[in-house]
Amino acid sequence: MIHRADRLAEIVYELKSRHLEPKEIVNIIRKGDTADTVMISATKGGKSGVKVSIMDLRG
Repeated sequence: MIHRADRLAEIVYELKSRHLEPKEIVNIIRKGDTADTVMISATKGGKSGVKVSIMDLRG
């Protein structure tokens, strides 16, 4: 799923309420100093544990 970064908490809450465990969160920086987009992968019924990384596309 790719979505706006400011909605991350809501997205994680909704995933967990549907028994989807976030496995990887990539913060995407396209301009400025903060991430404006996140890419999230999740596994149904998965164990806890998430990998967080940054993708810098500013050039």
